[in-house]
Amino acid sequence: MANLNEFRSNFFGVRPNRFMVQANWPSGVPSPPDVSNLFIYVKGADLPGSTIGTINVAWQGRVIKFSGERNYSDWVINVYDSNVPTKDLRTGFERWMEAMDGRNTHQINYNLVSDWIIRYSDVTIGQQSTPANTQSPNNFNKAVKLKNCFPTDIGPITLNYDVADTFSEFTVQIAYDYWEPTDS
Repeated sequence: MANLNEFRSNFFGVRPNRFMVQANWPSGVPSPPDVSNLFIYVKGADLPGSTIGTINVAWQGRVIKFSGERNYSDWVINVYDSNVPTKDLRTGFERWMEAMDGRNTHQINYNLVSDWIIRYSDVTIGQQSTPANTQSPNNFNKAVKLKNCFPTDIGPITLNYDVADTFSEFTVQIAYDYWEPTDS
């Protein structure tokens, strides 16, 4: 049985509040927002999972299971709203969705997708982790790339006189083809 000192010296956990989301807007979206500081405005994001379905085959009174297709659930991020036009991600997502399917024209564009990267697990040096204020891709040792992302749902912003001491925020649901671990 390990004692407290052995446990402490051998435990290296990952903090869920040390992450960075990087994205590019597709070139066909008019007036895209400046996403160089996107990591500041993405308040929360789950690391997406994947599921492999099962194919059940009956054989001699039993059900034998085989692996099926891999499925990826849509990805949801929580975003702070901004009143600076170049940092206004909500308007950027609205323009992206409008470019994919026009409200009045119903003009469709299936190719307005981009890859996004989620970086997490800040680099540790001995027992010290990187300072929280050094948001650089080099300060994270794990990452996944989401391939061919596009927004499918922009959540509402609740306006209420009773709310104080907070910033407005909204969610965005993002569809993608698949994710893969990446070093870049």
